Amino acid sequence: VTFASRWAMSYLRGPLTLVEMAPLLRRGATAESASAGSGPPIAGAAAPPPLGVAVPVRFAVTGGGQAAPSVMLRARVSVERAALDLVREGEELWLAPVDDRGRIRWEDAEALAAAPALAAEPPSEMSFPTAAPTELAAQLGKADAAFRSWRARQPVMVPVNEGLRLAARHGESHEAFLARCLEAADRADDATQVRLRTRFEGRMATLRTRVARERDELDRDRSQLQARRAEEAMGAVEGLLSVLLGSRGVRSASHKAASKLKTAAGKRRMRQSAEGSVAESEREIERLELELEDLAAELQAEIDRIAAASEEAAERIEERPFKPRQSDVVVLELALVWQ
Repeated sequence: VTFASRWAMSYLRGPLTLVEMAPLLRRGATAESASAGSGPPIAGAAAPPPLGVAVPVRFAVTGGGQAAPSVMLRARVSVERAALDLVREGEELWLAPVDDRGRIRWEDAEALAAAPALAAEPPSEMSFPTAAPTELAAQLGKADAAFRSWRARQPVMVPVNEGLRLAARHGESHEAFLARCLEAADRADDATQVRLRTRFEGRMATLRTRVARERDELDRDRSQLQARRAEEAMGAVEGLLSVLLGSRGVRSASHKAASKLKTAAGKRRMRQSAEGSVAESEREIERLELELEDLAAELQAEIDRIAAASEEAAERIEERPFKPRQSDVVVLELALVWQ
């Protein structure tokens, strides 16, 4: 048997370089993830994988090692309730993690007090998966609507005074809100205080009139008493002297003296009666003035009671949840953050 050979050309590639192997590994990892249904992409790339959706991408400036994606949103949220004079509007910043499939976990979102330090370019020490999580692009495409739906289910806690139909304003401190409640409670009691003061002022006016009348009577009684005293003193002395000096006989002087003494006794009784009138007027004035003092004390007690009730009503402040409507949630910015 005779063997012969012929020339042949091979078009198969020879050994591959590391650079040429990277795309093959990326495609293999993507296919493996799709067939498994889940699982993290292979990490190690120096740049983030493409998303296929127009969303700003930012990077944590202090990040290092393998980076994981999260979604950051800045939103304006409004809550209004006319019955409580509640109008609150403010901006919020939220950071929501992304799971291995690329689903945004809104239920684990964190409210940020301030924006974190982010950069437009990744730090040199940060590495990325070679492919984005399978559902991330679709999740980012509907993130605006999903966030608004989720945020509308999260209540805004607001200090409220139900009795006064007031709610704290955005940024209002507890002390400032309490002062506003105290002012409102005081205004609410104005009508009650007006009725109370009107009723007491009427009673006080009646007592003041009676006191003034008694004082006028006392002045008259005192004037009359003064006159009675003077008349009694002068009449007794002059009468006795006129009898003793003007009578010729002893019997005549004795009879006349007895008559004068009887007259003096009458004047004394008139003076005593005048003294009684003065004392009675003084006692009545004192009684009326004490009644006025008691009435003033009663009015003060009523005012203090109303003030205490107003203060108690103003202090009935409690936190109440209010859910915004979806239309009251507006997404202002949305970005994918690697950190």
